Amino acid sequence: MSTGKPDYELSLGEILNLTFNLYAKNFIVFFLPILIMMVLSGFLNAIVISFVNKAVSNMPRYGTHNKFLTGFSVFYRPSF
Repeated sequence: MSTGKPDYELSLGEILNLTFNLYAKNFIVFFLPILIMMVLSGFLNAIVISFVNKAVSNMPRYGTHNKFLTGFSVFYRPSF
């Protein structure tokens, strides 16, 4: 079957077959950009996690719920 527009309505099996063949022939074209973005995302995620871990490790520890809320109110002030 040619890669142009078909002269008849395609069945579901033909559509799936053509789609699979298209992706299989051009696998690198579709996969490489996704791979690059996933690697970059992983590096950025690792950097953010390291900063968050450092920030959390420097936060004071509170023993009771009321002490935690008192300390947390520095960061969170209700608008009502």
